Amino acid sequence: MEHDLARYRRVVRTVPLVVAGSCIFAWAVGLQGFIRSLPTDPAIDSDIEAVIVLTGGQGRLAAGFQLLEVNPGARLLISGVGAGVRAADLVVPQGIESRVDLGRTATNTVGNAVESRQWAKERGIARAVLVTSDVHLPRSLLLFRYLAPDIEVVPYPVTGPGDNPHDRSLAWYAAAAVEYSKSIVMRIILMIGGLDYIAGRP
Repeated sequence: MEHDLARYRRVVRTVPLVVAGSCIFAWAVGLQGFIRSLPTDPAIDSDIEAVIVLTGGQGRLAAGFQLLEVNPGARLLISGVGAGVRAADLVVPQGIESRVDLGRTATNTVGNAVESRQWAKERGIARAVLVTSDVHLPRSLLLFRYLAPDIEVVPYPVTGPGDNPHDRSLAWYAAAAVEYSKSIVMRIILMIGGLDYIAGRP
């Protein structure tokens, strides 16, 4: 009897370790799939009507300004700009200042999508290039397609120096792991219907 009880206790102690190990393994496999699925090239195939840049990463503003310079009819929204930041602080190239709008209400990616939806609605914009980091794009697209369905979003991935698919840094992999984890959480929130509450939608 005591022998059976001891074996039962060993099994009970082992179960959490097995479950935790299985979860970590599944997460690691999913992360590999997430990395393999990341867009590596911009999917622009026609004239650009509008550009939306999400602040917070290296190279995003430069990419947005470049797109605006080569598309004279386009307009640019920089979403998530701090309250005290001016256009001059962002070093907007001369000649395009009048086509750059600063969005100051967004504090996260959910806010970016809501702010962009309102901006596009006010200007009659139906299609926009979304500029953000490559690892941030999957979650951004998920949120934009749910919270701003009236905008046809064209992904434009940006990578930092040395972070191309053939020379990715440790920092890049860390950022990818964080974004993958956030994407899992966001999908769960979507499944339980919590995103409307977070975004302030009725």
